[in-house]
Amino acid sequence: DEPETEYHAVLKAIPFTDSTGKMQFAIIFHDISVEKNLHDKYRLQLEELKKTHSQILQADKLTTLGEMTANISHEINNPLTIASGHIEIIDSYLAMDKPLSQIDQIKSSSKTVVESLQRIDQIIKNMKDFLYQSEDLKEYCDLETLIDAAKEWVTPALEKKKIQFNKKIGVSRPVILANRIKLEQVLINLFKNSIDALDSQNKGEGIISVEVEQTEG
Repeated sequence: DEPETEYHAVLKAIPFTDSTGKMQFAIIFHDISVEKNLHDKYRLQLEELKKTHSQILQADKLTTLGEMTANISHEINNPLTIASGHIEIIDSYLAMDKPLSQIDQIKSSSKTVVESLQRIDQIIKNMKDFLYQSEDLKEYCDLETLIDAAKEWVTPALEKKKIQFNKKIGVSRPVILANRIKLEQVLINLFKNSIDALDSQNKGEGIISVEVEQTEG
């Protein structure tokens, strides 16, 4: 059997009056199979482009995340070490004959443990947001908070290279409408490039300055 062929057409009925005064209709047949096939073809190509674009963006994020693995480990290890140390302090106080005599120190260490665990939780949350938030989602973002979040990814590199990080916010509350994850990734890349440039020119040691100002218009 021959394969079925699909055709697409538009039929138009155009009314007119013939020589006898009767109303007639002229049927016009317009084959749009070529146009329909082209439309379907370009639609599929557009969907493929969108899919490829999404994959590239995700790959870019994974590349950035891969490069930041050591930093993430460092960021988590610091509060984890602090928490472990204070848990040992609490254990030593509780092992005393009169642990309640050290209640203030126990409360202080307990608070430090909680803050350290909250810090770890925030780092993990930032990682999840960075990886999984929709690329098309726009929301109102506090730019200062966004700068701080991006800086956290490169803090170990800043400390290792002895590079200062200065932030100057010239707006009382810099709120913008943007895709938070995309913008954070841009900032991370800018900070990374700045660190690499300072390291190659000065063997590290320098200043990265970030200023936020409001312009007219």
